[in-house]
Amino acid sequence: MRKFSCLAFFALALAAAQNVAAQPQTAPQSDAAKADSFYRDGKFDEAAPIYAQLAKADPDNPWFHYNLGNSYYKTNKLGLAIASYMRAYRLLPRNGDIRYNLALALKRSGQTLVPQGMPETVHRLYYLFSDVELQGLFWLALWLACLAGAAFALIKQAKPVSLRVAAISAAFTLLFGGWWFLRAENDYSSPAVAIDSVTEIRSGPGPTFNTSATMPEGHIVEIIDSKEDWYEISIRAEGIKGWVLKTSVAPISEPS
Repeated sequence: MRKFSCLAFFALALAAAQNVAAQPQTAPQSDAAKADSFYRDGKFDEAAPIYAQLAKADPDNPWFHYNLGNSYYKTNKLGLAIASYMRAYRLLPRNGDIRYNLALALKRSGQTLVPQGMPETVHRLYYLFSDVELQGLFWLALWLACLAGAAFALIKQAKPVSLRVAAISAAFTLLFGGWWFLRAENDYSSPAVAIDSVTEIRSGPGPTFNTSATMPEGHIVEIIDSKEDWYEISIRAEGIKGWVLKTSVAPISEPS
């Protein structure tokens, strides 16, 4: 019975994760086919704006972002390519092609996908699920634990089974909740990518403020504030904070 409970939980969890990851393609098929045709013919500048429209219309489809990133990469728009790859990676982090291309683009910009000192396998496991999938798995485990607890309290005949299910579900609730918390604590909540060849970081939100630092194209930062045409950004690893023009960076998602 215990094996059955574990298998049942994993089946439900896997189904939930797959349902979250599988996003419908809502954009017109003809547009996608046209963009794919341009890409195959090496017309990357013509494919990119169509992929951009597709990604805007269906932002939860990782493949539109991925194909857009490929088009940007082929036209040497490294910052925009990294931004698109990151959007795709956030939606489907376990896909090998998305992960490889993001790592390749980051390496070209002088950065790495896997932090120094962390084994590749550990990093892959850490990002096995997207943020949305982790949240879904957490709530699924929590509700299953609550239902099993209610069954234990109300149905006498179900006490042995419901107790096991409640214990297993509670353990998975802690696992997915802790995993989700660690990711929220360590990842940038509002990441963005520098898209200019050189981006000036100023001490205040305006061109009259002094330039305190610069960063190259493709550098990943966190948006922490916004004022008119400027973002306040942070680079944790280097301990840098400052203001940049909004047109100089591409947010990965809407800044919180």
